[in-house]
Amino acid sequence: MLTEDVDQTLLNLADTARHAGLSSRQIRVWEERYGLTDFISAKLKPHTYTLRHAERLRSLKLCIDAGYRISTLVGLDAKDLHSMTQDVVLRNALRPGVELLRVGRFADFALWLADRRRVQEMEDFIFTTVSPLMNLVGALWAEGRLSVADEHFASMQIKKLLLDSLDLCEAPCSSAPLIIATTPEGEAHEIGALCAAVLARQAGWNVLYLGPNLSVMEIAHAAERHGARCVCLSSISLAYRAFEKILAGLHATVPAHADIVIGGPVSQPFVAPERIILLQDMRDFSAYLSRRIA
Repeated sequence: MLTEDVDQTLLNLADTARHAGLSSRQIRVWEERYGLTDFISAKLKPHTYTLRHAERLRSLKLCIDAGYRISTLVGLDAKDLHSMTQDVVLRNALRPGVELLRVGRFADFALWLADRRRVQEMEDFIFTTVSPLMNLVGALWAEGRLSVADEHFASMQIKKLLLDSLDLCEAPCSSAPLIIATTPEGEAHEIGALCAAVLARQAGWNVLYLGPNLSVMEIAHAAERHGARCVCLSSISLAYRAFEKILAGLHATVPAHADIVIGGPVSQPFVAPERIILLQDMRDFSAYLSRRIA
């Protein structure tokens, strides 16, 4: 994000166009058609801009190139446009790997993914590669642009890298809190739970990773047997009624000393009962881990 002092630097139309990657004519057309009154200051001379204005124009172009309509973008405030731009940047960075999947170059995809892991810290790898990549692969599969085999291969390569990272993480002291990571019965997609396990180990927790598809009674038994401070589950595909039943079962059977953390899109419509924590994304989970271990 830009600091406030960028508004002290004034740019003419030509310099603004170069910075934004637009033509001067395109900027003038947008001003006439959409006004852009949310960021063009009345105190400036016509066709005079600040660096902040130029950055916003560059963000607009980036999002338009990704398929968004200018009419849907001009009304966004700075925070929402920044968030959308960051999402576009992430997806653009992942498209070379997705294209390798699409054309069946699986060995090259594995090398591309391993290279990203090699140059990224683990949290960055999870936040900016694993999570958005799986979202993008899932969306393209739903559109028929990737096959089930493509999705499975990508998942397996990610799983291998995450399991290796979990094994290589330095073990915390025996007195550190324990987290159990798994997915509930009927949920075969385990990448979210595996990411949670790796993040927890890096945050200083002891981790018991149990893989996917575990019944409520088995989860509760493991939590009691091992004295877990937290039970973490991820789910992306369970039906509403099945998930509702699982939440009730966990609340009734998991020992009271353990938090129950649920992540994944399937959890979002629910209102969580006491001590069940519903999280939207992995960054929220990292914040939870830091709070609870302090």
